Amino acid sequence: MANPLTPIVEGFKYAFLGSGHFSWTSLGYSAGVTAVILIIGIIVFHKTERNFIDTV
Repeated sequence: MANPLTPIVEGFKYAFLGSGHFSWTSLGYSAGVTAVILIIGIIVFHKTERNFIDTV
């Protein structure tokens, strides 16, 4: 359950097959981890964007 993709897969499994485990808390954890990774990615991209064309 530490994998952020697990609650999404479990939610689809619960919705379409009727089996599995669905939890709003796990889905919130998944959304939070995804948001943090997105913000870190945007920050890193903006810092390396200026010098990237010189490197390539």
